[in-house]
Amino acid sequence: MIREICQAQGVRVFSSNYTLCGDMSARINAIYRDATPEVEVYSIDESFLDLTAYTRRDRVALARDIRATVRAWTGIPTCVGLGPTKTLAKLANHIAKSVPELDGVCDLTDPAAYEHWLCRIHVGELWGVGRASLAKLEALGIDMVADLRDIDPRPVRKALTVVGERMIHELRGVSCLGLDLVPARRKGCAVTRSFSGRVTERAELEHAVAAHAMRLGEKLRREGLATSHVTVFYHTSEHDRGEPMRSVSTVVTLPEATNDTLALIPAALHGVARTWREQGSPPWRYSKAGIVTTDLVPWRARNGH
Repeated sequence: MIREICQAQGVRVFSSNYTLCGDMSARINAIYRDATPEVEVYSIDESFLDLTAYTRRDRVALARDIRATVRAWTGIPTCVGLGPTKTLAKLANHIAKSVPELDGVCDLTDPAAYEHWLCRIHVGELWGVGRASLAKLEALGIDMVADLRDIDPRPVRKALTVVGERMIHELRGVSCLGLDLVPARRKGCAVTRSFSGRVTERAELEHAVAAHAMRLGEKLRREGLATSHVTVFYHTSEHDRGEPMRSVSTVVTLPEATNDTLALIPAALHGVARTWREQGSPPWRYSKAGIVTTDLVPWRARNGH
């Protein structure tokens, strides 16, 4: 639908490479762990570090050193936000990204910087403040982050539940959100991909679904997980106007929880066999297929190891 716009504006499109992203994230977090063993990997591109063992001056120097090391070893630019709580650290990171003069590091453990910036940053920039929450805060007369810090917590708790009250305490320097040093166990996993062209043949669809099942097995084995159900889906594109539409999804139950590719591929192919319909005229032209599972269990626990 936007092909002509992309061509006119010189837009360049690249395929996702999640394996590379994950590898780069692991390399960057290894650099963080050289500074402190207490690292919470919050997302693929963001982490919290506990630097309480360092003095304030040493923390700023360390932040600049970490930033320079990541850039030198991976080529990836980063920003560092320092704060006595997670909420303030996130806010400091936003400021570091937004103000070039700070050279990528903002320190809200500095009382002067803390007072300076909280009066100048809109409350909508806070971690956890979405569109609905922002409307409620503005109704209370809260505009800047400092306004939220200084307000009586009771009306905020009434408007935003305990989450809003906790935010106020975090802004006042009282930590309510500790580091989660043990990653939460993944509950689900999906391997999906759009086809480079439209698929009309069963054999071609089976080839794609089998490849997805193989990739699913790799992911599960890497994380020590297993599954007893897989959902196989494939569908046409809503953008192919004037063509027949079809969307298929089916759940295949395995005899026992597994991460074995030799069990996952037959299950995936069974899902295709169960739902495939012979083509009519005009044929269904499928645009995407995938495998999803949502009942993951620890593999070692499943096998009594």
